[in-house]
Formats: sequence, structure tokens, C-alpha cells
Amino acid sequence: MNTDATPSWSGYIFQGEVALCRAIETMNSLPDPIPDGYCLKLEEDEDFSLQTTEIEVFQVKAYLSKDADKISKYKEVIEELIDKYYYHKRVEKDPNDGRKRNHIYFDRVRKKPVKCNLITDSVITDFQPDLSNFDNKYSKATNFECLQGEYTIANIHLKLMDAVTQHYAASGIAEEDAAIKTAQCCYNITRIVKERHASKRKTKIFFKDIKQWMDSALAFSEDLCWFEISKLFLKFLSEDLVLYDLNDAGQLAEFTKLQAAVDELEKLPYNDLISLIQFHTTPHKKLDKNNLRQSFAGFLEGSAVRSVVLKAIKEIIQLPYFKNLQYTKMTPEGQAVRYQLLNHNSEFDDSMLEQIRFQQHCEEFYKHPNTIDVDLFVTRHLSHSQQEIRDKITNILNPHATEEEINKRLFGFSSIEKTINDINK
Repeated sequence: MNTDATPSWSGYIFQGEVALCRAIETMNSLPDPIPDGYCLKLEEDEDFSLQTTEIEVFQVKAYLSKDADKISKYKEVIEELIDKYYYHKRVEKDPNDGRKRNHIYFDRVRKKPVKCNLITDSVITDFQPDLSNFDNKYSKATNFECLQGEYTIANIHLKLMDAVTQHYAASGIAEEDAAIKTAQCCYNITRIVKERHASKRKTKIFFKDIKQWMDSALAFSEDLCWFEISKLFLKFLSEDLVLYDLNDAGQLAEFTKLQAAVDELEKLPYNDLISLIQFHTTPHKKLDKNNLRQSFAGFLEGSAVRSVVLKAIKEIIQLPYFKNLQYTKMTPEGQAVRYQLLNHNSEFDDSMLEQIRFQQHCEEFYKHPNTIDVDLFVTRHLSHSQQEIRDKITNILNPHATEEEINKRLFGFSSIEKTINDINK
């Protein structure tokens, strides 16, 4: 694994959103109507390219390592861009394998070099605009530009909002409407990027289609709500990756494990990721479809995601089954015990009212279809055996149900600390 790379949530998504932002900014500079052939291409020519009267290609790098502000980190990719788009190349058969093709670059300048760009999250402190710290063949190039710290993981959403707002500058647009249009565009581009990575098919998105995305976004829909929740979920798991010192062996090991886990989650098909969050990790909450904005804001608890899901990934030796974030442990008797990680931060004291609330909480869990596949729900604080939960839900048990039918849905709660100890034994 390349431990210098941007963590997955801000790799695929960041790359797609930067591409989208550059596309909308380019659209804003064009006269109306936009010509039919103008488009954004994903991972066909570098990370993305823009096709207007000419083509412009882009590489996006958002390194995490301590030397991410040094030119040495980017020298190889800069040289490769200039070789590919400033100089001539010849394609020859590999002498050892006729099915392969070798690309050989010559020092002869193309008749029409292709404009190429490197976009970096970090500002490169020792970058020389004239490339005087490169060999002469690279410092001669006139088609290369490095955009440093202009499009960052921290500011890309605001950059997109600004681009969308500017697109409607002539008619004017309210901030809330701009936010909805931005969310719709991000939702579309993320789904396309994920599909592109899964299928490896070349993807072309016409500027006219991007304009249609913006024009058709009229309200904060349930789809947009789940998209924003999924971004938050991955953000809560990934945002501290930048703090690791990758030169420290212990930190590197934890970083590598966590990045691999986030990568697996991010690679899930979009609908599977939403199902994971909605059905498996947060069965105790529902969105209020009549007030999506308010219920969306409180659906995920950052402290719970970090204290349960993130802590489990870091400290449990084995990794979970990522499609549902569930662990399975075999008992000495050969019985499988299934632990389900939750986005759960609730506590209940011994007072009468709190115990009534806890009883209602248990009843809601018992009614959820997810309980069929779970023995212990992993929370931040709660630890209760299956028998203790059964005592709480006696009033809603079907009096005609068999013990087998009841036990099939019966569950317990296990605190994250107890879960880590139990699974790691």
C-alpha cells in the first residue's frame, strides 16, 4: 500500500470534486450555449481532463506524509507529465512480450504540446516556477502548471459552492439553493467516480449534463441527505489520518490498517454503503422525511463513530466484515457470536424514567429486522446480557412464539471496551 496517498474518502471523492469544480469554473468562462462536445473526462487522460477547443489534463495529489510540502515528493510525476505532453513519443512492441507496448519519449517537442497541470493539497515550499531545480529538458517546458493549495480537502466544498454561485451570478441565487445544487452535483460525480473505479470504463461527462444537474436540483432530497451522511461517516473515520507520523513504525502500522479499512468501506457500492450506515450501524434512528435538514444534522454522532467503529478497527486484531461492520467470534463450544458495531452513544441511569426509556430502546431494537443476524450490539457504554434484554422486552414478546423463535431475535449490548477484550482473547 502507498501510505503517502490521500485516505480513500478524500482520494476518490476529492479527485472527483476537484474535477467537477474545474469543469464548472471552465463552464463559467464560456459563452452560452455551451458547445455539445465540451466535456469532463475521468481517468482517461490522467486523473481527469477537460475537453473544450483543446484538451487540458490534470493530476491530483494530496499526500499525507511529513514531506508533502517538498518538491522531491512530486518530481517524478511532474517529469512524467512533461514527458507525456510536451515531447514526442513512439509506441513499440515490448521485445520480451509482444502483447505489451512500450512508450518511448524523445526530446523533440510536440508541434502542439498539451496543457498539463499538477494539483496539490499542500503548498510546495521549495517549488521553483521556472523548474530550475529540474533537468534542462523539463525546465524548458511551457505547457506545465502546478496549482498548490488552491484546491484542498478542507476547502473543496466552498470552492464548489463559489463556482455554482458564480454560474448563476446573472440571475442571482440564494445560498441555500446553491448548497442544494452543489450537493446534487457532488452526489452525481461521486456515484460516477465509484462506478468508474468498479468497472474501469472510460467516463465522459458533458458540460451540458453538469448544467442539467444544477438546473434540476430544486430541493434537499432524501438521496442528497444520505449522500451527505455517507460523506460524514467516512470523514469521521478518516480525518485523523493526517496526524500520523509515518516514520514511526507503530503509527505506520495503525495508519496502514485504518487506511485499508476505510478503503474497503469507500469501495463498497454506493447503495451498500448507505445500507451499512442506515440499516446496520444506526438501526435505532430514522430520518424525518418531513424535516430532512434537521434530522440529517443529528443522525450521525461523530463521537460515537470514533469511539465505537474507529476504535474497533484500530484495536481489534481482526478486521470486520465491511459490508455490515460486523465481527464474528467462535466460542470454545463452536458457536458463532456476531458483534454488530453501532453509531451509538446513549446512556441510561437507574432512575425510573431512564429505565422506561431504556425499555423502549430495547423494544425498538427487538422490532428491527437486523436483530436476526446479531447476537451483541456494540455501543460506547451499554453492556447487558441477552437475558437482561429479554426481561426488558417481555411485554412485546409473542405469547405464542417458541423459545427458538424468541432466541432467534434476542440480542445483548456490549460496550466497545468489553468487545475489544472479548474478541482479542
